[in-house]
Amino acid sequence: MPRKKKSDGIPVEKLRWRLDPATLPFETTRDLEPLKEIVGQERGVEAFRFGMGMNKSGYNVFVT
Repeated sequence: MPRKKKSDGIPVEKLRWRLDPATLPFETTRDLEPLKEIVGQERGVEAFRFGMGMNKSGYNVFVT
């Protein structure tokens, strides 16, 4: 069986993607309009609404 060529590996600095801030279309987050919705938490919002809709005493909503 032919031997595979040994990999040189990946340099540590290439293991993590880094954003160049100069590519962003704003200077500071104060330049951005606030969002009116919660991003990426659809299931959490649905669960919270379900919990808040409970019309009986003795139930709690726990959010982390």
